Amino acid sequence: MRRGRKLVVVSHCLLNQNSVVHGLARAPGGLTEVVTALLKQGWAIYQLPCPELRHAGMTRPPKTWAEYDTKEFAGCCRQIAGQVMEDIGRLIDDGVAVVGVIGVAGSPSCDITGSCGHLYRALLPELRARAVGLGFWLTDLPADCDGQSEDEFVGRLRRLADDERGRAGSVSGNRRESGR
Repeated sequence: MRRGRKLVVVSHCLLNQNSVVHGLARAPGGLTEVVTALLKQGWAIYQLPCPELRHAGMTRPPKTWAEYDTKEFAGCCRQIAGQVMEDIGRLIDDGVAVVGVIGVAGSPSCDITGSCGHLYRALLPELRARAVGLGFWLTDLPADCDGQSEDEFVGRLRRLADDERGRAGSVSGNRRESGR
């Protein structure tokens, strides 16, 4: 089989809703339509570890960005970012291109386009430095997207795929990163 050599980095909970704070899961397992759309584009998926799960466990209460703004949690996020970049660096060295990153809107750890969650504050500078010259898009799964209403977000992913294939235009709500 031939490799597509394109990778999308995704927040942990897109594939594993069991890791979400109790009572806040959007789907029974993962966001099936989103995952299917990524795979249909020929993109491989790199699932980030969940820093909130790693730091506070499954019985953690919901917390805000400010409540996670601690030295300990920042250290947890830096450690995860370092481990992730070891993996992604090896993939890049082998010719794999990071084409996109999907966060979660409103997440204290994984928001990208809003407040920039703690994990992405640690990860994105390293990814930009390592992926110099490689353009990749950034987008957030909307707060209201759940296992039953993924169509609009899947449409956004299709437009990003079209753009990634060289079609002109941009998609509102997404940022294009130059890797710098």
